[in-house]
Amino acid sequence: FTDPPAAERQIELILGVLDAWMAAHVGDAPAPAAPAPAPKTASPEEAMRSLVSWVSVE
Repeated sequence: FTDPPAAERQIELILGVLDAWMAAHVGDAPAPAAPAPAPKTASPEEAMRSLVSWVSVE
């Protein structure tokens, strides 16, 4: 903006919209549940077998 008052009004408008969105979506939202346990990771040998099954070497 070349007009400082217009820029300030635009910033105030954007901040007002962000405040309203946060109040609606973040304010009293319950805390997220504990994350699910991590899936079992495959051994390097299992991972390699799985990868090789997708690769075709001719």
